[in-house]
Amino acid sequence: MTANYVKRATVEVATDQSMAFVLGLVGTETRQKVIDLIVPALAEYPDVAAAASAAATDAVSVALQTERIVRGRDVVGQVQGDDSVITQTTKSGRLLIGWARNGDLSKWTREFFRRQVADLLEVSKIPGVFFIERTARSGKATRIIYDDGRQEFPGLILPSGSGGGAAVIPETVNGVTYLTNVSSGIRSRLVPTDRTRLVINGTSTFAGMASQFSAFAAAHGATLVNTANAGVGAEHTLAKLGSRPLLTSGTTTIAGSGTSSVTSSNVPSSIYNAWSVSGYFEGFSTMHGTISKPDKGGAASWTFTRDADGASFTVPPGTKFIPDAASFRDAIFALNDCKNNLSGGVDGITTDVAQLIQWTHDAYDWVTSTAKSMLVVGHFQDTGTPADSAARTRIKAYNDAMRARYGTRYVDMGAYVASTQIFTDLGLTPTSADLAEIALGNKAPQISSTKEDGSVDPLHLSIPARSAVVDFLIGRALAVTLNWMQEAS
Repeated sequence: MTANYVKRATVEVATDQSMAFVLGLVGTETRQKVIDLIVPALAEYPDVAAAASAAATDAVSVALQTERIVRGRDVVGQVQGDDSVITQTTKSGRLLIGWARNGDLSKWTREFFRRQVADLLEVSKIPGVFFIERTARSGKATRIIYDDGRQEFPGLILPSGSGGGAAVIPETVNGVTYLTNVSSGIRSRLVPTDRTRLVINGTSTFAGMASQFSAFAAAHGATLVNTANAGVGAEHTLAKLGSRPLLTSGTTTIAGSGTSSVTSSNVPSSIYNAWSVSGYFEGFSTMHGTISKPDKGGAASWTFTRDADGASFTVPPGTKFIPDAASFRDAIFALNDCKNNLSGGVDGITTDVAQLIQWTHDAYDWVTSTAKSMLVVGHFQDTGTPADSAARTRIKAYNDAMRARYGTRYVDMGAYVASTQIFTDLGLTPTSADLAEIALGNKAPQISSTKEDGSVDPLHLSIPARSAVVDFLIGRALAVTLNWMQEAS
């Protein structure tokens, strides 16, 4: 493009926060030259070739309409000191910024149009994902934009509220890597994921899979950290994890030896099943011990047992009990919390779905690794759950919220368990009774554990089914889809 197309031009620079370089587009011939130059620039994208020409045309129109690129306008003479006059000199005259001196689009402009066109191309829809930006050669995702507006750079999680086009700049100082968000200016330290530990958290479903998870972790060079506990609520499992720690409800005096009574404002001791968590009261890290209650009945308070005798001390109201698992906040996590809350199967715990959703989000935020290596696992409907029931409604609402928020960081155990695929994976043939439960979206009898009297346990999976869930669903997500685990030994 030469001065024959644009001799002297004043351009109106867009006032948004993007770098608003401008192109002078005068007449259809110039527009076509822009399109002709864009198409080769997009050739490196294998899934773009067929749609590049049409998409490039649309990109030009959209850019003009939204004033991200503004049409040049002829003026009489050069206006001295006018910042809106953006030109560069060539042998043949003046040329608008956006063009290289050889008449081609500049490198920056080519990249700008790649982004414009990428927003217009149709791609296979991933639930909850609006747009994925990929590298040219390998096709790996470099930026993910979710339907709710959140952005994620795989491996790098931007602060909430990051605007469109936000980028992260890494730098290493004295062996420590920092990430600076270009939009906010905030610099944070890169925290690598500890791939030598797999932390599981949940209730009886995950507690019953501990041996399968342990074998899976070992095969990938990791150690299992089991914080699952049967027959309790999310109040208890998350306190054992550390994202929602137990809080003392009154001034507590811890004796120098033996046991001491502890009451809590947020973790009820009225549950029937046994529960325990080892750690220390915040501010008293040298006084390690275990808070617990026995099985088969609620208790008026918790019991704290010291690991070693020492001086007595007083714990103020509202003091956190920091669990041992909190030292693994940078590990890989598999979270399957809230089932007993959602099913209503345990007395004295909340069934508020919105609250449970928020607690799960809090657990995700609590993880310290920059990559946020937490997999959220959805819940199945128990065998015999009626088509119309409060438990079904709550579980569905929770699962839907998790799926929408976490995308590939979510696996739908409920869908897998209530399908014929798990039968195929186990080499089984579903019976009419199985198919009837599957039709309702429930766990089928044949993949259920059995009670002592030989009847179907409506709440729990059989041992083979537990293995299938770990091998074909959760393990595959951790090791293959997300590729978080180390290479299998």
